[in-house]
Amino acid sequence: MKICSKCGVKTNRTSKTMCLSCYRKQYYQENKERALNQSKERYNENKEKINKKTLENYYKNKKYKLTQQKEYVNNNKEKVLQRQKDYYQKNKEEINENHREYYWIMDNWEQDKIRHAKLKGLGYKPINRPWKGCSGHHLNHNDVLYIPKEIHFKYWHSLKYTDKIKKVNDLSFEWWNNRLILIQGVLNGIH
Repeated sequence: MKICSKCGVKTNRTSKTMCLSCYRKQYYQENKERALNQSKERYNENKEKINKKTLENYYKNKKYKLTQQKEYVNNNKEKVLQRQKDYYQKNKEEINENHREYYWIMDNWEQDKIRHAKLKGLGYKPINRPWKGCSGHHLNHNDVLYIPKEIHFKYWHSLKYTDKIKKVNDLSFEWWNNRLILIQGVLNGIH
């Protein structure tokens, strides 16, 4: 047995002065470009095969990990709950701050509204961004326009009743057009 000249570990390689891992590192450093080009060529030649295998392994591993996690949680419920409680107690301020930053735009009612819309089978594709004092209005089954609460609650409405939803949609579009005209005017004034 010889001793590696780089790391000092005993090696079985009788003809070389370096262990295999040190030799590989040195070879890669000296032939970096060549190795990268070979790797790219190999990938381009077998792209479809590699991507297919990668996806298969990903989903296989994901499914396995999820079943393992569920099994672990089911077998160790008290332990998991205690760990969650401990983590929350240790990081309470940070968690609350992150929560406030994320949810500052909407009160709990609005968050429930989004979940409720999904439960009712309505989509959620916002047209504009929410702000404090707004309410999400479904123009149709998918699109949501955030409008002031005063406009949204002026008339009771439902997507089932077209005459009532038309009134609120007209008010919403009028508000949205006025807002766009105002923004366009401001932008034209700047340029």
